[in-house]
Amino acid sequence: MNNREKVLLGVLIFIIALIGADHLMKMRNINSSNNESSVFKLISNNQSNESAVQEVTSNTFENEVLRSDKKVLVDFYATWCGPCQVLSPIVDEVAMERNDVKFVRIDVDKNDDLASEYGIYSIPTLVVIENGKESNRSIGLIDKSRIVKLIDN
Repeated sequence: MNNREKVLLGVLIFIIALIGADHLMKMRNINSSNNESSVFKLISNNQSNESAVQEVTSNTFENEVLRSDKKVLVDFYATWCGPCQVLSPIVDEVAMERNDVKFVRIDVDKNDDLASEYGIYSIPTLVVIENGKESNRSIGLIDKSRIVKLIDN
């Protein structure tokens, strides 16, 4: 796959993620009891609470992820990415429920070496790492049940 094809694929995945984010937001609004989106509730809750997801950098990646005695879910994101902002509180919610898995987040703009090493061409991307090796991956916005399946498979 040449660079042009990779860029086009990335753009296509981004468009699909945006459509998925819009659909997810609509579904969460429909299911919300007081017309306030669950995503926005989680965002506002996380602003005042300590997150269960640890921010990791290139300097801490080996110790925190590759040498972890637990399975690790790595959330590759960027602060400017809309679908990442929708996915982030969902990952936080799963992290609060699962203490058998370590959850970390990597800003691809600040850690482009890790993004390159793991072939991150589109964000958000979730990567499951077990015993220092990738065991599963998901690209784009996914719901909570798919995050759980990603971890458990």
